[in-house]
Amino acid sequence: MPEEYRKMVFSSSELFRAAEEFCQGVGTLLDGDDVVEVALTGDHEPPCRLHYTTGIQKSPTRIDLTRDQLAAALIQYCRRRKIPVPRGGEKVLKIDDGKVALLVHVGE
Repeated sequence: MPEEYRKMVFSSSELFRAAEEFCQGVGTLLDGDDVVEVALTGDHEPPCRLHYTTGIQKSPTRIDLTRDQLAAALIQYCRRRKIPVPRGGEKVLKIDDGKVALLVHVGE
């Protein structure tokens, strides 16, 4: 069986949208919350940090996303936009030079 390797590199605006949608979906961000920044912290834990304000609290609060949460956010982002991501594939998150990539391997 042939093996397949895919590398999906996400822009900063795609990362922003994916993280925001994920946090809204799991309930850590509410409707009135306003995300002001999504930053990659590097290749260590946690690799992604969101800064947001609420309707009540104007100073930014933060949410840290683990590698698994960030990968889930990117996979959900792809699925919502009809970008195919194999369910059975091995998925690895890679962070390089301020960019995040999702590597997918299908095969032996």
